[in-house]
Amino acid sequence: MRPTPHEQVLQLLTTEPAGLRLHQCAARRLAADPDLREVVRDCLQKLRQVNPHGRVYHDRWEALLASPLPDLLRTMTEASEQADALRQESPCTVLVTPDERRRVFKAVRAS
Repeated sequence: MRPTPHEQVLQLLTTEPAGLRLHQCAARRLAADPDLREVVRDCLQKLRQVNPHGRVYHDRWEALLASPLPDLLRTMTEASEQADALRQESPCTVLVTPDERRRVFKAVRAS
């Protein structure tokens, strides 16, 4: 049975390359405008409400959002198992535009 289009997007989002690339886009936006952390914090609160089981990740994101910007950006974009896991329950992709998302997914599918 073939996955639905929605399931395909979810599969891409949770793959390491797609998650990393989306977070690289978000990190560039945050580096240019650190005040966007408030947008990410708002998204984090919504994630807490819809997925209480992700609390361990939400707590880590909350701590990172309160940390110096270089620490946040480094964690968002580092290639590690811990960062990969954290990116799967991330509020940061709220900063990625639909066009950027399409480009990332297209590139991941092509690779």
